[in-house]
Amino acid sequence: MRPVSGDLLILRDAETGVTVSDGRILDVRGDEPMPSYVIQWSDTGDVEMYLADERAFVHHFERTGPVEFSLATGFASRQDEDAREGLDTSP
Repeated sequence: MRPVSGDLLILRDAETGVTVSDGRILDVRGDEPMPSYVIQWSDTGDVEMYLADERAFVHHFERTGPVEFSLATGFASRQDEDAREGLDTSP
């Protein structure tokens, strides 16, 4: 699965899994296996390039509901309502 504009990039602490930052993906640049992302961070509004690492997860929105996947492994999981609580899902 490849991130697209409008998806939410979530950075989690590698040890605890706690979300430390998030932002909206504005653009995906480059090709696999190491594309970079133009992100607008939700806490500061800053726009910058980001090269994903193992802390990065993408919250992808589909007609059937959101799917979250790791940029490092590509592993995807469908998110339930409890896991999305408090997460801004507007594009």
